[in-house]
Amino acid sequence: MPALNKRLQIGARRFVILGAESSTGKTALALQLARNIARNGKRVGFFSYETSKEDLADRLAANAALIELNQAKVKKVPPDGLRRAADEADQELPLKIMESSRYTIDDLRAKILAEGFQVVFVDYLQLIPVRARERWQAVTQISMDLHVMAQELGITVIALSQVTPPQKDKKGWRPWISMGDLRESRQLSQDADAILLLDLCDVKDRKSDRVLIIDKNKDGPLGNLVLRFAPQYMRFEPIMPPEDHPYYQVMKFLRQVNQERRAEQAKAEKGDSVQVKFEDYSEDDGDLPF
Repeated sequence: MPALNKRLQIGARRFVILGAESSTGKTALALQLARNIARNGKRVGFFSYETSKEDLADRLAANAALIELNQAKVKKVPPDGLRRAADEADQELPLKIMESSRYTIDDLRAKILAEGFQVVFVDYLQLIPVRARERWQAVTQISMDLHVMAQELGITVIALSQVTPPQKDKKGWRPWISMGDLRESRQLSQDADAILLLDLCDVKDRKSDRVLIIDKNKDGPLGNLVLRFAPQYMRFEPIMPPEDHPYYQVMKFLRQVNQERRAEQAKAEKGDSVQVKFEDYSEDDGDLPF
């Protein structure tokens, strides 16, 4: 994605988090990124703790060859789709997908060393088994271990994460997610070199386009990228410029709300006593909050 490359440059020894609410498309986006990185010559490992490699292969085929996912699943792909899939298969990309539901951090490390991966995707980090009494302790340990693994092995680790989105108001509006919403541990936002968050452009419409929020970037600027999601192909395409998007005014409003949230969270982390409320920010009688 050239529009994303302009904003985000990630090299070796970096720990990246891709966060999203369930069923927003983070696995599909991660697969698309993994394929693009492999096409550029990097050896990529995709460790799945949740989805079978057969399902991931179907999603990857739908994305790469523009085959409708339901056709791939029932093995009724039209001839032109089969030709595109064959052309993709001939490329022999250095991308390996593995089911890893029982893999500990040590297991991941051993597999990465054995396969010589340069870029690793983990889907998703809250499912990595670790011994801890409390969930926040477990996720804190996982975050630190992934960060150290990226540093020690000289690789790029891109870990997917669940989020707990802000509560909606009476009209169904809420701010976009921010890195403070990453589930179960604030250590995630501390350890990550970059944090990408995938959310709905219109938080009231599950079928709306997506916004990819660069909420942390040690090596460059923050910003938002609007993506059109085609679920039948499990494929994302950037929309440029964002000002042409029909939900631009809504996104502008939600971006402002997110900036206010980050400012309040920063004050709270410094020990100030802050009360933050968002339930009344769309009390007008119109359909849109502006």
